Amino acid sequence: MRVAGLFRYPLKSAAPESLRAADLEARGLAHDRRWMLVDAQGRFITGRTAPRLVLLQAEHQAQGLGLSAPGLDRMQCPLPGADAPRLAVQVWNDQLQAALVGEEFDRALSHWLGQPCRLVYMDEAVLRTQQLVAAHAGPLSFADAAPLLLISAAAVDELNARCPQTMSMQRFRPNLVIAGCAAHAEDGWQRLRVGTAELVTTHACERCGFTSVDPHSAELAAKGEPLRTLASYRRRNGKVIFGMNAVVARAGRIQLGDTVTVLS
Repeated sequence: MRVAGLFRYPLKSAAPESLRAADLEARGLAHDRRWMLVDAQGRFITGRTAPRLVLLQAEHQAQGLGLSAPGLDRMQCPLPGADAPRLAVQVWNDQLQAALVGEEFDRALSHWLGQPCRLVYMDEAVLRTQQLVAAHAGPLSFADAAPLLLISAAAVDELNARCPQTMSMQRFRPNLVIAGCAAHAEDGWQRLRVGTAELVTTHACERCGFTSVDPHSAELAAKGEPLRTLASYRRRNGKVIFGMNAVVARAGRIQLGDTVTVLS
């Protein structure tokens, strides 16, 4: 087995960066989902309610974040300083004090998104802990539930053999795509070695309507796909599952083509 895809999402729910190599840290891929948009109440905004976010290209830069999209002038968002003002924000049930980036960026992004929003950043002072699986509690970015999401390439191939519409891997927003194994082999993995890093899987990823958003057009798929098809063969305890969440057991560096070894 090998790493066939490596993706980072600098801004939560925005378009991915396709990488050739990346460092794995306790929070997941370095610089993954450390920026986020929140509404007027400080609650996180995602593609579930604002599908247009998938059209926003976010690029990690040494001094901040580059943003571009159709209808939006390219923006260079600086890293907030240690003395930047803080805003109480909410990600699911977690309450955090994130750093504000700047009102000029808030105004431009609010106009583009069509709703009031503010851009915030998770610096090292923001502590959020992954708690869904107590045995693997650890630091977490603005990701929904776990530092990493991995999916077998064959899982999407199987879905497309069943689904009336072709679905791209990007609908499922993985960090790692693994080739050379059977579809959904990841269901049975517990501990993996990838490059110089080791991962521990925690729980299957429960899927929602965000998967119906086309990552290239932001349009919704007809008839509730791919959830409709997935529900016919990937339902567990009333939930549609696809892919596995994971935590970093040993930090390291990974790159495309790295061998993936199942340790348990």
